[in-house]
Amino acid sequence: MTIHKMKATTFDEVTYADWKEIAGKSLRGLPFEKLVTKTIEGIDLQPLYIEEGLAPNPTIRAAKKSANWIVAQPQEANDAPSFIVELKNALSRGNEAVVYDGTKSFDWDQDSLQTLATILVTHPVFMTNVSKKDGILHAFTLIPKEMRSQVEGAIETDGLAQLEGFSHLRTVVADARQAHLEGADAVTELALVLAQAAELAEAYPSFEAFNQAFYIRFAIDTHFFMEMAKIRAFRILWQALSKAYECDKIEHVPVLSETSLRTYSKLDPYVNLLRAGNEAFSAVLGGTDVLTVHPHNRLAGTTPTSVRLARNVQLVIKEETLVREVLDPAGGSFFIEKLTNELVEKAWHLFLEIEEAGGYTTYQKSGAYGVRLKNL
Repeated sequence: MTIHKMKATTFDEVTYADWKEIAGKSLRGLPFEKLVTKTIEGIDLQPLYIEEGLAPNPTIRAAKKSANWIVAQPQEANDAPSFIVELKNALSRGNEAVVYDGTKSFDWDQDSLQTLATILVTHPVFMTNVSKKDGILHAFTLIPKEMRSQVEGAIETDGLAQLEGFSHLRTVVADARQAHLEGADAVTELALVLAQAAELAEAYPSFEAFNQAFYIRFAIDTHFFMEMAKIRAFRILWQALSKAYECDKIEHVPVLSETSLRTYSKLDPYVNLLRAGNEAFSAVLGGTDVLTVHPHNRLAGTTPTSVRLARNVQLVIKEETLVREVLDPAGGSFFIEKLTNELVEKAWHLFLEIEEAGGYTTYQKSGAYGVRLKNL
């Protein structure tokens, strides 16, 4: 055959029906449905996905500020001076944020507070479970008023209500982590955060004002593609909720993610490194804005080595792939696009059920939430 004939050669178009017929023959009498996998969300995972009009949803890209994400690893310390030492060391080795859990609070001396105040101006801060009495909040009072607009991040507290000038600090959260630990599926998590948001938004004069103070927390488990689609689905669902409040502008809401402790093993901790890598990469591909990777021996007690390895999980992904250069790396995959759309439809339907039942708080107290978890 000449090169001219080679160039002129065409291939017969193969349709989905053709593929299905051949695949069916290879099953040797078994039904084709054997190739379909049903998830706990009630979604059928097909053996093959074709375009069927699917395309990357522009909302997902428009709702993201950056393709990159913030490495937010917590400090393991028992006192303020140690916290500062470990924080400086972590920041010099790839960590990019101040992370603090108020359930492990301790007394703060003035020098440590002053040092922390300086760091808060140059690095984003993410804090959880911070009570009004937590001494760490005094660090914010030490920041000059003219520099407070430079402080960015999200803090789960109402202890900063009296302080002015922190215009880029978010303090209102819808947190899906507890529901996740209790066994919720992706649809339930998405619906619950929407219901929480709808309830919290009622206290604000406008949805735009609420959006400026709001952020989301998700836990990401080892269901790689489902968790990736979960974050992408939230972006679409948030735009739908915004329209319900007559806000047509595509708003950016920070998504804070962390690896799932419900997937971690206490007796076989080193396997948790594999799980952490899987979950971290899934969160990144899904488009998380902030990511925390828990050390592999978190359940038994962390060590300096495990803290370093957890941080390096993110750094390897960041430095050894080009993911941080792509705004929606999962966009365009027929499988992921279809999975995202199905999550959106199911989560929105459940959200409307919750609203009809009286809203988030009423739904939780009614026992319907517990019944749903039991049936998963």
